[in-house]
Amino acid sequence: VVEEKAMAGKELMIVDNGNVAMLVSEGPEGVKTEVIHPNDDGSYWRKFQRNKMARIRQKQREEMAKKAAERLFMNRSAGD
Repeated sequence: VVEEKAMAGKELMIVDNGNVAMLVSEGPEGVKTEVIHPNDDGSYWRKFQRNKMARIRQKQREEMAKKAAERLFMNRSAGD
């Protein structure tokens, strides 16, 4: 799905009952998320063209991922 170099310094998180896969990292700019979007056939190979419904789902997953990452890092910061 993702090359090993792209994983450096990031955590793989599966949220929303397995519906969202994302890479999460924390740096000087704050929490960054990169959602790994599946294709309709279940593969994760990149496709160059997506229809409107796929873009809507992609945006929804990105929003869920961002919220989950913020909660995760807020909980970690509170525990320090």
